[in-house]
Amino acid sequence: MHTYEAMRETDLERVATLLHHAFANSREEAKDWISRFGSVEARVMRPPGVDGAGPDAAVKLIPMGQYFGGRSVPMLGIAGVAVAPECRGSGLARTMMEHTLREARERALPISTLFASTQALYRQVGYEQAGHRHRIAFRPDLAPRDRAMPVRPLADADEPQIRSCYAQFASCHDGTLDRGHYCWARTRDNPDAVFEGFGVEGEAGLEGYCFIRQIRIDTGRQHIAVSDLAFMTARAGRRLLGFLADFAMVAEEVSLFGGAWHPLLALMPMQRFNVELRDYWMLRVADLPAALQARGYAGGVRTAVALDVVDKCIPENAGPWTLEVEAGSSSVVRRARPATPKISCDIRALGAMYSGFVSPTQARLLGWIEGDDSAIAAASSVFAPSTPWMADMF
Repeated sequence: MHTYEAMRETDLERVATLLHHAFANSREEAKDWISRFGSVEARVMRPPGVDGAGPDAAVKLIPMGQYFGGRSVPMLGIAGVAVAPECRGSGLARTMMEHTLREARERALPISTLFASTQALYRQVGYEQAGHRHRIAFRPDLAPRDRAMPVRPLADADEPQIRSCYAQFASCHDGTLDRGHYCWARTRDNPDAVFEGFGVEGEAGLEGYCFIRQIRIDTGRQHIAVSDLAFMTARAGRRLLGFLADFAMVAEEVSLFGGAWHPLLALMPMQRFNVELRDYWMLRVADLPAALQARGYAGGVRTAVALDVVDKCIPENAGPWTLEVEAGSSSVVRRARPATPKISCDIRALGAMYSGFVSPTQARLLGWIEGDDSAIAAASSVFAPSTPWMADMF
């Protein structure tokens, strides 16, 4: 039986080969990715037999947070899941993900999120679609030329203000990341792309910022790629649009990533932009009571819902629970209280409702949950539908 353990330095060549076969990148690119972001958070499945045998599967763990209901919920991001071609179809990937979810619980990371190359595998271990990521593009000459606030290049000393601005912006949107080092680094400096930062200065300091890269295209003009953008006030958002509009003499397009409705688009004078779905991301509740208590809820909601949850992978999540919500917070007890509206669901459905991606009414339509109308109404007040999104890819 394979063992689940931390990647060793001597595994580098073998893991690079696994990634090469999984993602069709070169082995050198794979080694650079592992070395660039470290192998401390890499896990492997090592075959039985000779000590020191190379692994047959690998996964990258990225601990960070994700905003739901205005609060950052500790989250384990998953990337680089790779299985040797000769071992595919053996259940090795599923076993590795089960171990990974156990580790998430042990590390007090109550939810896990990933971008799936194949949904079937991750649904087997309890993940479900929970949000989306879109590519947004517009012509800079159609953006308003607002120059009411000063803009300046950003420096390393601005990092605390950048992170504070981002946190205020991100906490307004369900699904956005509370980034760790890995995702912050990807917004600035990748092997094939370096992004420059510019900030909008307000009376009290940084009020908005963006990181951009100017790319020359075949026409001889430019494409402005935005890796990160955030603002704390509408005026700062308008000024960022004005800053991007000032590239109109050389650039044909500005692009960034976000939700189907990005707040920047609400500041545009016309609906002359393109929004294209790129990915659905998936979420898994690894520790049910901790996850439910970590997120925020609507401040005016006061209700209780009984949850009868099925979780074949993590039995500690299964069984009857009572979730009580009041004043934006919740408590969870491990029993069903009499006369409390009850819904029954699989852990997958709970993840989709947890993020707000699927409402309880929609989940019942899909056959994911069961409950009478009063239970669905109570659950809907707790798990209010939202438009969860993220700009980052990991």
